[in-house]
Amino acid sequence: MPGAAPRPCGAARRRRRAQGRCARSGRRLPWLTVTIILLAVGDRRREALSVQTTDGWRLEVLRLRATDEPRGRVLLLHAMMVDRRTFDRPRGRGLASRLVSSGFDVWLADFRGHGSSRPWAGEGGRWSYDDLVRYDLPALASRMREEGDELPILVVGHSLGGHVAVAAWGTGRVQPAALVCLSTNVWLPRFEQSRVRRLAKAGSIAAFERVTRAAGYFPARRLGIGSDDEALDYVLDLCRFWKEDSWSARDGENYLAGMARIEGPVLSVVGRADRLMAEPEAAQRWVTQIPGLAFWRVGRGDSGLAFDPGHMQLVTDPRARPLWERLARWLAAQC
Repeated sequence: MPGAAPRPCGAARRRRRAQGRCARSGRRLPWLTVTIILLAVGDRRREALSVQTTDGWRLEVLRLRATDEPRGRVLLLHAMMVDRRTFDRPRGRGLASRLVSSGFDVWLADFRGHGSSRPWAGEGGRWSYDDLVRYDLPALASRMREEGDELPILVVGHSLGGHVAVAAWGTGRVQPAALVCLSTNVWLPRFEQSRVRRLAKAGSIAAFERVTRAAGYFPARRLGIGSDDEALDYVLDLCRFWKEDSWSARDGENYLAGMARIEGPVLSVVGRADRLMAEPEAAQRWVTQIPGLAFWRVGRGDSGLAFDPGHMQLVTDPRARPLWERLARWLAAQC
């Protein structure tokens, strides 16, 4: 009502209650104790989990619980040279938080060697591309099924996370209720029709391999192009895909052929300003190996966007929030 004092926010009310209890007991809680109590209350829906893979690696997961009864569980898989934090920037207002507010139980995972899933490559951690497909994603999906209910498990993968999920699904290692691939593409010469981009990709692959062999791992942090370094074997796998024009495992298992065996809802979203990593035309040629795929090429004027998103902006730019809301509706329709 006009002239009335504004109602204190939730944090202020909790602070006053804590101080009131201290006053009644004749003592005051130290400010640090009050702060810890408030943080615990505010983060009670955030849960840190550890998931063990069958080859002995421990993966760290941050679980963000829905406020009410969840409609489904969403596993978020990050891109190369970064970690799970990219999905919730700024904290509390990123893509992950938008999915939580839409009623999903959200699991943010760090692939081996990334984020909290140590050791990092610079600490001696070693892994291959196949390890992510055969061990990391199956372990995460298995842990989510252990919740013991019938909630659908949906996967949202950004770049690397997207094609790891495609490879795992196509080879029968996981079977989510639905998959969203954001800025996802596998570099193969057969899918790149632009001579200029093909030369740019070939040069990038050569430099990627040369730097990695010289350092023993790819020092993304030192070079200032990512928050997480990449292991030698993993980098050599990506280079092999391009040089052999074959998306396959080291033992010959054909990930590309497996795409035709995927049965279920799959959505691929790429930004118009993604000039190389998931350039829309090449990305579409690759991902349409999946039957029944839905493909969105988004930019200014699409899904309420006021800009053309690039490779990372699709996930990290707050201006993409209208798109995130559309993604949440698409996921809800699969539950």
